[in-house]
Amino acid sequence: MAARAVSLLDGLGVETIVVASGSCLGAFRSKVPEVAKAPDTEILHATEFLWKLIREKRLLLPHPVRGKVAYHDPCYLGRQSEPPVVWEGETRVTHGCMTYHVPDKPVNRGTNGVYEAPRNILRSIPGLEFVELYRIREYSFCCGGGGGVPQAYPALAGSAARHRLDEAKAVGAEHLATACHQCRLTLALARETAVQDDPVIHDVIDLVYQAAAAPL
Repeated sequence: MAARAVSLLDGLGVETIVVASGSCLGAFRSKVPEVAKAPDTEILHATEFLWKLIREKRLLLPHPVRGKVAYHDPCYLGRQSEPPVVWEGETRVTHGCMTYHVPDKPVNRGTNGVYEAPRNILRSIPGLEFVELYRIREYSFCCGGGGGVPQAYPALAGSAARHRLDEAKAVGAEHLATACHQCRLTLALARETAVQDDPVIHDVIDLVYQAAAAPL
């Protein structure tokens, strides 16, 4: 299926494909190359594409968006969209059950995921004060919304999201932005059992729209 998907994308004859889902980006950048091959077509997350337009002044943000905003790094867009490490070697077995690699196989640490584009976008929006959470980038704390956790363990998912909302409040954020629809949904659901001064949840793309479009 991975090989077929890559073949279809490469056959479209386009230079760039933009995805709104961190899961899709993670699949094509990190998972697909391990079982098939990476697409020849450039695949960008929406935040990477928008930042490119902003940086090249092809997308202007003339309208201020007031408030102190923190950014939540999604797992799939961050750690799990890191391209796999290229390794050639031999996997051996010792004691009948333990595997090891010769030479040693490098381990992905999640440091090369998509971290800068969403932050650059937020910093470029006039009137917006950007603040960092305590746990960020490859050390970001999961919102609790991935891997079917909300369906199997709803209390655990809610607790993880609650931790993230409390962390945003601890750094003084009035708003919490993310770049993943699942993170946004999970955080918003946790906010429904609102504690006073909980931050308002946004998608980075929505904040770009507010800054780019004239108010109605």
